[in-house]
Parts: sequence; C-alpha cells; structure tokens
Amino acid sequence: PELTLVIYRYDSADGKWEPLTGQIIDPDNNMIMADAPAFSIFGTAGIPTGSTGSSGKGGGGGWCGYIGLEPLILIGIIRFLRRRRKSRAK
Repeated sequence: PELTLVIYRYDSADGKWEPLTGQIIDPDNNMIMADAPAFSIFGTAGIPTGSTGSSGKGGGGGWCGYIGLEPLILIGIIRFLRRRRKSRAK
C-alpha cells in the first residue's frame, strides 16, 4: 500500500491538489521524498488495500489526510535553505 502513496501540494490559485513530481518511495525506511517548489499545504493520498480490518468489514473508498505534515514542512524548509545558500554562494 505504501507504494501507492503520493504527496500532493495544494495550489490555492487553481483550488486543486497537484502531485509533486520526482517522488521517491523508500518502503524499507518508510519514507516518501519529493522536491517542493514552494511553501504550501501538503497531503498524502493512496489506494487502500482490499484487506479486511479487525471488524471483518472491508475498507472502502479512498483516503487523504495530513499524514506526517510536520516532516514534510521540515524537509521543505531544509531544501529551501540549501537552495538559498547555494544561490548566494554564486
């Protein structure tokens, strides 16, 4: 299931969620990485598995949420600062 996860960025100008390009999924380390073009609202979405939960009922429908929003913001800030530092060094 984690291989179906995608990081989305909310484009307030268009009012749409856009997937970030160049995403890397690392299931061994439970990480999804992508370059963020700017500060924004981020969310993840994926396709749920067809397995049943402990209640015996199948999970239906898709899901989207702010899973791990803080790490995504931190990664975005770090990448922004690195790019800024590189551009000042030139």
